[in-house]
This record gives sequence, structure tokens and C-alpha cells, in this order.
Amino acid sequence: TTYSKVAPTQSAAIHLDAGVVEFTPQARVDGASAVGLDVGKDRICVAPIVDSSEKPATVEYWAAGINCCGDEEHSRAFSCDDVDDPQAHAGLVWLSYGPQKHLLSDFRKAANMAQNKTSPPSQGAIFVRWVVDPSQAQYRYWRAGASFMVAESIVYLVFSAIVGAWLHFGGGGSRPQMLAANAAQKWV
Repeated sequence: TTYSKVAPTQSAAIHLDAGVVEFTPQARVDGASAVGLDVGKDRICVAPIVDSSEKPATVEYWAAGINCCGDEEHSRAFSCDDVDDPQAHAGLVWLSYGPQKHLLSDFRKAANMAQNKTSPPSQGAIFVRWVVDPSQAQYRYWRAGASFMVAESIVYLVFSAIVGAWLHFGGGGSRPQMLAANAAQKWV
């Protein structure tokens, strides 16, 4: 589901089924309040999505990514996806299912660490990939998935042809020898 003209202060609980959130033009990522959390080999990065209104009691929406923020001493605080583009006002929601569902708990941990820089995350906070054009970003995901499927199908075809040729031409004897061996066993 796509939601349009969402204010960053609007409750995330009413958008829990969102796949795309298009924010108001005043919405921006507060990179100065970003936090990075090291989890294994990756750095989990979150930054609150805010507007020009006063500081809310809780942050409802967070821009999130992996390996796209620095620590306090190095690099920029937050550089995930299209955060540098002033035209970006939308987000692809990090979903609670699929191969990356485990990231949501890490995003929440990182957001809780940001409490000394900004308001705490709301109970139903939504984490998004900050993008200029959600349709284009979704298409890139679709294209990557389709390319992977085609590549894997070709690999399977080649593997099957090799195994088939091996079984037909030399894997375990020829068909006449196997038939003769089976016939000889019936007479014994």
C-alpha cells in the first residue's frame, strides 16, 4: 500500500501495512541525529525523519540502511540511499517478512540508542529506505530479482545438461550392459 502526503509527526500505527510512504515536502532526514550500531560485520544506520515542527514526543518514521553511516569521529553521520538529494521525500518500507526481516529489530535497537540526540522511537515506528522515486526503486528491486532468477535458471540448465550427458554417456556403464546384467540376475 502507498500512502501519500504523510507528515513525519503523523502516527505510524495507521500506516503499518505500508509498502511506500510518500512524505510531505517539508519532511527531511535529520542526519545530525543519526546513530550507527555495529552488528557482526555490518553497521546498522538510522536517522529520524522530521519536519519543521517542534520536537515530537516520539519519532514515528526513521530512514534506515546498512553500512551507510560513520561513527562519531569518521565520515558523515548518515549517507544512506538518496539522503543527499533534496527532492527525496519518500521511503520504501523495510518489511517484517522476507530475507531481511531480522534487520527490523536491529533498526529498533539503533533507534533506541538515538534517544540522547532525538526523541525515542514510537512503539510502531516505521523504518524506510529514503528515496527520490519509489517506483524506480521498486523497479530496480524487481529487475535484480528477475536477473537473479534468469541467471540461476541458466546455471541449473547447464548443470542438468552435464549430469544428463554423464549419466547417458558414461556414468555407471552403458544401457545395454545394465540390461544384460539385470537379465543375468533374473536367471540366477
